[in-house]
Amino acid sequence: DYGRLGSGTREKRSTPTKVDGIEAACQVACGSTHTVVVCQGGCVYVFGSGESGKLGLGDTERQLLPKENGALSTVGVSKAACGTQFTVALTSSGQVLVCGTATWMPNGGNSKVPIAMATLSHEQVVDIAVGDTHCIALTCDNRVYCWGNDNVGQCGQGIAQSSRVNPSTVQGIPDDVPLQQISAGTSHSIAWTTIPSGR
Repeated sequence: DYGRLGSGTREKRSTPTKVDGIEAACQVACGSTHTVVVCQGGCVYVFGSGESGKLGLGDTERQLLPKENGALSTVGVSKAACGTQFTVALTSSGQVLVCGTATWMPNGGNSKVPIAMATLSHEQVVDIAVGDTHCIALTCDNRVYCWGNDNVGQCGQGIAQSSRVNPSTVQGIPDDVPLQQISAGTSHSIAWTTIPSGR
């Protein structure tokens, strides 16, 4: 459905099928209805539902085939992550860009093109992860920020609330514990002190 498989149709696939038109892919992010692929050199392709502008192409059109996101391909994206109605991208310089719809988004909660998270502009971010409706970021100096939906405490503030508009430092992580990676599920967050095995 939605074209999120990048095959040119909306048909289901019961076996793995190569996505044509993408070479040297190094990272793939999947939302519930859209997909983002980061290639070597920073080229970024998107496909699937364009609802809420989450493909970052300036519109809400569905893309059945991979389409290059020119705005992201020119800023040196090193990683992408997909929420339900938004996309987050991390550049090699540590900048965080977002597009789509969420209560915490700049521009009144919606942007059809990638825009910078100004609230993190003072930080050099080295890793990002997202759940369905919340985000988490790890900085070069070992700080972890969370923002978005916090209805079950997934933002790590010690108390749950419906939403956190601005990135807040996660509580309870000792300053002398070096972190290597962050991860997020639908409504939970994880900070890793060692890289998970089997990778």
